Amino acid sequence: MKQFQFEVFDLNKLEEQFGELTEYLNSHERSALLFHIYTGINDEEKILSLRDYLKEKYIGSHIVGCLSNGEIFEGHLTDPEMVVTAWVFETTRVKVKNYALPLDGEEETAKKIIKDSEADDLKGIELLLVKGTAYHYKLLLALEELDESVKIFGGASKGHSMDDEFGCSFSDEGSVIRDAVTVVFYYGSELNIDLQYSLGWQALGHELTVTGLKNKTLEKLDNITATEVYSHYLGIKMDENFFLNVIEFPLILKRDGITLLREPFNETAANGVRMVSDLFEGEKVRIAYADPENIVAETDKACQRTSDFAPEAIMIFSCAARKHFWSYFVNKEMEPFQKLAGCSGFFSGGEIIRIGRKVIEQNVCLVAVGIREGEKKNLPKEEVHVDKSMLHGQLSILRRLATFARATTEELERANEKLREYAIIDELTKVYNRRELERKLIETLYHAVQNETPASFIMLDIDFFKGINDRYGHDTGDIVLRKVAGILKSHAGSLRTPEGDAVVGRFGGEEFIIILPGKNISEAKEVAESIRMDIAEYEFPKKIRVTASLGVTSVNEEDRKRRDSMTISKRVDEALYTAKNDGRNCVRIK
Repeated sequence: MKQFQFEVFDLNKLEEQFGELTEYLNSHERSALLFHIYTGINDEEKILSLRDYLKEKYIGSHIVGCLSNGEIFEGHLTDPEMVVTAWVFETTRVKVKNYALPLDGEEETAKKIIKDSEADDLKGIELLLVKGTAYHYKLLLALEELDESVKIFGGASKGHSMDDEFGCSFSDEGSVIRDAVTVVFYYGSELNIDLQYSLGWQALGHELTVTGLKNKTLEKLDNITATEVYSHYLGIKMDENFFLNVIEFPLILKRDGITLLREPFNETAANGVRMVSDLFEGEKVRIAYADPENIVAETDKACQRTSDFAPEAIMIFSCAARKHFWSYFVNKEMEPFQKLAGCSGFFSGGEIIRIGRKVIEQNVCLVAVGIREGEKKNLPKEEVHVDKSMLHGQLSILRRLATFARATTEELERANEKLREYAIIDELTKVYNRRELERKLIETLYHAVQNETPASFIMLDIDFFKGINDRYGHDTGDIVLRKVAGILKSHAGSLRTPEGDAVVGRFGGEEFIIILPGKNISEAKEVAESIRMDIAEYEFPKKIRVTASLGVTSVNEEDRKRRDSMTISKRVDEALYTAKNDGRNCVRIK
């Protein structure tokens, strides 16, 4: 394949500007010619004039483009506001189509795209999204039906103004479109596509829960209005500069094992924050901050992997917020890609990338798409890196502040982890405490009811434990408690089932409870007998003979109807006391 890039200054000089491309096409065979137009000029007449010139001049070519927040030409942000890239393919086939995206119609649109994409040699799908009044999570989710080998990538159209949410896209057919998606299908047995991406933002502070969400507006985090959260933790006021101040502090979360960034757009009258991309109620998020050193490190890795792929052309979809953060350093992280191959693209309002089977929209992200026809060329491999000198200049203070934030956040995380542990773990025996046991019991009961699976419970009491304390002292009694807890944990570790892991906790004093998801009462009785025998045969310090009494019960039909964990607690307690009344060192069920 062969790539040509053009900065368009004057529509009256197109013939002169595109002369090199015309000359090349006159002397070379091609399977397809694909034009990408990225423009910061939201002028439909001008856009279509350029589109129509290319369409009429190069018969049979395919044209796709969108309004952008910034145009990338030969690896740098350019000024003309109209950039054209021409890809001349030798064996690849291309198809371009526009699809409407009506509110709540994303799945139907995805079905049409999947139907239109059918071909054995489909290699990639490029999406130029035009965002409307809803997220397009459902569209991307539905596209996961496509074979995992199909690369899916793209960006969301966004104008040059940072507070302009909406954009437009266009193709070689029809007019400029909004509330839609323009799709490029790439076919060919010799076509190779590589996807890499860079984030670099780091989590700051403690975890927050999304507790209020309506349409595209994040209303509450931990039941506090979203703008209050930004005001409290970052000192950002709710004024005309709110968006410009919060844009560099997206929310960070994990979904399906993938780290996502979610960018705030602006505040609303109800003290909510409009979000660029999808969030869901109940998700755990944290505020993130830009760590220049980490951003550079991630981009370096993406560059190296792209270099290993040996592309003939590279597309960049980078976030408008990323451009805003880097300011006049913005070209530094794109220059290494340009050293590998001609690099073009645009700054977007959301970056689409397929990771494994998942098709996701990122924010504050750089996506690099490498394109190559045929095998890798035997060219010397070039080591490429982002110029790190900027980290020691004007960004050095920010870098140090980021290091400080990272260190204090890690310390806070360790402290919070300790606090969480203290809240649920019994300090002496290191098994769950009573409060957490009661929560686990309720959780196990509900799971058993919802999934119609068995669950059982064992209550254990160390026989004559007061006598051990009285004769040998409380220090020895504590050792016995820890050793018994260790025996119980050892049994629990071997009792994993599809319904969940066994749970051990100290109910109080010398009493313990074992929760057994997925085990019926006969299986639970066998476990209890095994535990009883192990305790009776264990060599405790000072040759103390220790035995235990155990009660066993299981979720029954009455429990499933009432969904009351108290009846289970009462029943297992009664089974335990039956064991004690029957002479101790035995197991009884109820």
